[in-house]
Order: sequence, then C-alpha cells, then structure tokens
Amino acid sequence: MHVGTRVIVLFITISVIWLFVFNVTIVSYFENTMVGVIVDAVAPYARMSESDRRANPVDFLVVSDQPLNHSDLVPVQRLQEGRYYYIKRSYMQQRLNSFGIIVFGLESSLFLSLVLFTYMTVARFVRDIEGKERFLNLLLLSFNHKIGNFLSTLKINVEILKDSLDDNACLHRIEQTCTRIEADMKRTFKMISTGYININEVVDVGEAIEVMVSFFGSELSARLLLLDLRRVSTVMAYNDLEDILYNLIDNAIRYSVRTVGIRLRAIDKHVCIYIRNDIAPSAPATVGSKAEDKGTGLGKEITLKILKRYRAEMIVRQRQDSYFVCVRLPLRGATPTSEG
Repeated sequence: MHVGTRVIVLFITISVIWLFVFNVTIVSYFENTMVGVIVDAVAPYARMSESDRRANPVDFLVVSDQPLNHSDLVPVQRLQEGRYYYIKRSYMQQRLNSFGIIVFGLESSLFLSLVLFTYMTVARFVRDIEGKERFLNLLLLSFNHKIGNFLSTLKINVEILKDSLDDNACLHRIEQTCTRIEADMKRTFKMISTGYININEVVDVGEAIEVMVSFFGSELSARLLLLDLRRVSTVMAYNDLEDILYNLIDNAIRYSVRTVGIRLRAIDKHVCIYIRNDIAPSAPATVGSKAEDKGTGLGKEITLKILKRYRAEMIVRQRQDSYFVCVRLPLRGATPTSEG
C-alpha cells in the first residue's frame, strides 16, 4: 500500500474511533441532563392554577393524582406535593434524536473537511518526496551516462597516445575531457545540494550561453555555429540554467551534421532560447519521429523537471532535415503565465 494511502487510512480509522467515543459520551451526557432541563422548564407550569393549566396544556407532560407505572413515562420528582408528574418517553427520544442529528451533521462536515485537508496535505508531501527521489535518480543516471562517455573518450585518446607519445592534439583532448568531467561533477553536486529549492537570482542568459558554447568549443569547432544573442536576464538558479543549456546544446551537437544555431530573444514577457541543428536523413531512426519521446533522453527529462519548477516550458519540433527546440523562461520582472 502506498505510504500516502496508509497515512489517510490510519487517520480515518483513528478519527472514526475518536468520534464514536466522543458521540457516545456527549449523547449520554445530554440524555442524563435532559430530564433536569425539562423539569426546570415545566416548574412554572406546576405552580399554575387548574384553570390556567387547562388553558395552556403541555403535550409532553402527564399529571396524575395517583402514581402511574407505564414504560413510556419517565417520572419527575419534587414538582408539587400530592401530584405525580411524568414526561413522555417519546418526547425525550424525539429531543435526543434531534440533538443526535445536529451533532452528527456538524461532525460529518468537520470530519470530511479534515479528511480532505489531510489528503491534500499528505498528497502534496508525498509528491514532493517522490519528485525529489525521481529527480535525484535522474541526476545519478545522467551523471553515470556522462561519465561513461567521458571515460570512453579517455580510453580512445590513451590508445592513440600508446602509438604516438608526441601527439599534442590528443593530450589537449584528454585535458579537455578531464576539465569537462570536473565541471560536470561540480554542476551535479550543486543540483544535489539545492534539490527542489528554487534559488531566485538574476542571470544573464546570453552570458550563460556564451560560457556553455566555450565549454563545447572542441565539438563546435567541427561545425558551423550560428550564434545570435541578446542581453536578456531571467530569475532562477544559475546552476539550473547551466544544466538546461548543457543538455540542449549537447543534444544539438550529438545529432547535428554540420550546423548548430542558437538564438536568444525576449518575447512577450519570456526569455526565448531557440536551438536548431540539421540532422542526417537517417536521423529519424535515431532521434525518433516522436521528438517529444526521444532525443535528449535523460537530459530532456531532467530539463523538463527543472523547467517545471520555474513554470517554464520547452517546445520540440522535428522536420525532415532539422531539429528545433524552444525554451521559454520567465523574463526578469515579468510574471510567468505558463505552468510548464
């Protein structure tokens, strides 16, 4: 059974038992005190004259000169000497039923409200825990995947060095790979430390893109990079923006043939990042015609998780010869309208 369901079931069980005990206690108390309350209410009636009593009869009260022994009558003591007063049990039962209905109605409303409130609170708490767990699992899988790629690159370069110890280009590639591993580890550790907490800081998106482009300098050097940036800012954690850009640019480079284009604009209170790359004719079999389901893989899922936290969104489109991604972040000073 789900932990949230167990909490709700436990809460309902404890509440039902507690309310049952409370109802039995309060109804018993009301029943025991009801006779006294009625006696106090009819005491003035006992002091009336016979003619006044006939003119103002009390339906639930029976007056007799002789003691009566009926199961449907409850005797009343100390009202008047020489007369016997009885209260009809049906009247008391009617009063008791009316009281029980009122108490049950109020308690039912309160109980249902508490159950709904508890459910919403527990559901939100459980979703937050599961979201954090899912997010950390994605980070771990993505980190292992990236480290695996980096190690494969290192092995290839080491094999090259075995044949040619004077290959400076190979040494440079190894140095770049180690630098990227170090940067990726720092970025992952930052995301783990911040978790699901949104850090609101002003970030220059254009500057962050330039930093990330330089990070992929060796891969982009073999391609035509079309860079068209504007100086616009957003409010989010710089580390989150860095991870978004890393995943998107890495994906664009991986599936591109010759060209990668990055454009940055401020449109309708949003910071719009457009990333486009050409793809080979065989790319649909690799990337998938359903661009929303494949492509960035773990990187895309992590990116979507981050965007959702900032109520941002990502649009993906694939054509026969190109792959297009648009990320819309909240513009600094603007209120986001999208739920991501």
